[in-house]
Amino acid sequence: MAQLRSGAQVAESFAGRGLRRWIPMAAVVAAVGIGFAVLFISQNTAHNQAIAGATAGAKPWELVGPACPEGFSGPWANPQYAPNKPLVFNGVRFSRRAGHVDCSAVAAGKGDKEDYVPLCQFSGPIVLEVTTAKGTFHFQPGVGKPASVSVVDGTPRCVMAISVQF
Repeated sequence: MAQLRSGAQVAESFAGRGLRRWIPMAAVVAAVGIGFAVLFISQNTAHNQAIAGATAGAKPWELVGPACPEGFSGPWANPQYAPNKPLVFNGVRFSRRAGHVDCSAVAAGKGDKEDYVPLCQFSGPIVLEVTTAKGTFHFQPGVGKPASVSVVDGTPRCVMAISVQF
């Protein structure tokens, strides 16, 4: 035990050597933190470049195919048949009545910053409800008819065609 000027006694580990003891540990913690920051930034950049490269030729605002009928009509207007399978992708809520869905983030290629457009393909949704910051939009492709939906600047566009096989 060491004795302080005040007369109190402290353990040897804290008597005069405390700062020298913690400097190497603080350096190790700082180095690990910097390492994680560099790793995060490099992985994020690689991810953005991978999406941009994989979707370089895709233009989701130019989907080809007949437009999906808008709104719900006929028997599908009954609330009993409302879309009941929701999915939130990139801040956009997609709901469908039936079928499977496959979504991707497609590089928009507009402006200086990295910007992505959600593109979802549905195997046979019957009815679709898309909710964005601009509101809720309804589409009715019909029974067994595939559909693709892209959302550019908060406005969805639905066409009755897909490029993936479920």
